[in-house]
Amino acid sequence: MQGKKDNETVYDSNDFVELALFTSIGDRQEQQDNFGYMLNKKEALIVVCDGMGGHEKGKQASNNAVRVILDTYTDIKKNIDTDPVGMLNELTMSANREVCAINADGISGTTLVLVYINGRELFWNSVGDSRAYILRGSKYSQFTQDQNFKTVLEEKLSRGLISNEEFEQDIVNGESLINYLGMDPLELIDYNVKPLNLESNDRIVLMTDGLYKYLDEDNIFQLLKNFRNINDAVNALENRVKNTSRQLKQSRDNMTVALIKAL
Repeated sequence: MQGKKDNETVYDSNDFVELALFTSIGDRQEQQDNFGYMLNKKEALIVVCDGMGGHEKGKQASNNAVRVILDTYTDIKKNIDTDPVGMLNELTMSANREVCAINADGISGTTLVLVYINGRELFWNSVGDSRAYILRGSKYSQFTQDQNFKTVLEEKLSRGLISNEEFEQDIVNGESLINYLGMDPLELIDYNVKPLNLESNDRIVLMTDGLYKYLDEDNIFQLLKNFRNINDAVNALENRVKNTSRQLKQSRDNMTVALIKAL
């Protein structure tokens, strides 16, 4: 299933996970986020993309990336059934080729975070700065890495290659992406080789920056802890973002969140 509507929660489940997704246009004129998923009895494939608003055809880029992943999943899985890492990488590269193909009339791009769950084993791919977290017990941590200029600066600072003053001077450009679908060639995909083994009641959160730009990790963690029902949780996140943007008098970006609960 590919996302089509705004401000509506989508719920589904199989024998191993529950899934709730919510997307909002925010205060933008166009929805450039897109999501999609596939569930069968044992497997789940969930993808979230955020079209780049500063580029032309951001909406088309995210929509096409999600569509290609859902359309080609079955055929690619047949060819690489025993290698989920290779399967996800091929899905990501297929999506990148599709986005590159619409770049003839301008630069187009989208982020991607893609999760595949087989039983209790989770594999992921990530390109750009859409994020994935795991909430297990009292620990909430990001397992993808933002591929933006801020990450580059933090790495240089930690290695002593730049000073604190240089970091503060350049961090104004920290949100600029250094990697996204639509680059030719796509040289960087964040992924795991060994599966993340899920435990009962683990929650996996996929999100675009329209969520984490307004709510920090502690706020998201506290909300998720307060709601066992994943539908209630994603709606609570939406309400908190809406209220926070109003309090800060900031225009809201598109927002998409997918919440996966291991059974």
